[in-house]
Amino acid sequence: MVDVSDSTPMMVEVTKMVLESVHTGTFLGSLTPSGLPWWAVIAGTTTVARVLLTTPISIYLQRMSVKQQSLNTLLKTWQTTLQTSLVAETRMKGKELDEDVLNKELKKRLARKQSRLMMMHGCHPVFGLLLPFVQFPVWMCMSFAVRHLAGRSVWLIDGPN
Repeated sequence: MVDVSDSTPMMVEVTKMVLESVHTGTFLGSLTPSGLPWWAVIAGTTTVARVLLTTPISIYLQRMSVKQQSLNTLLKTWQTTLQTSLVAETRMKGKELDEDVLNKELKKRLARKQSRLMMMHGCHPVFGLLLPFVQFPVWMCMSFAVRHLAGRSVWLIDGPN
């Protein structure tokens, strides 16, 4: 059972329990009678965590990147069409806009079109931040758990000594 009475966050405690149980050989039954050495425990759990958590996200991001590249070529072809329609639209209104104003309006329309297109196909550039948002907490929990197991103070959790 996880002891949450101290100031250590629960995920760090759970990570410590997993590391200790793999080390003693009690994780998922008795894998080895004597357990694994600490270097193997840290390397093994890190590898397993990366394979289980980050590999599927990396594959998704690779597929999303391919979609974005194909959509960017489509957007480049649309750029000329949007430019001619914008020039025709301003002439229909009887206005003559200078080059800077036309470029600003073209960029604005192209950005709106790109955002809608990316969202429609499920590959908005913001999703590229998914991997760091998953990796960082896992790294922090592993780091803090190993430091606690080594008897070191973690200043973010325990405060400065």
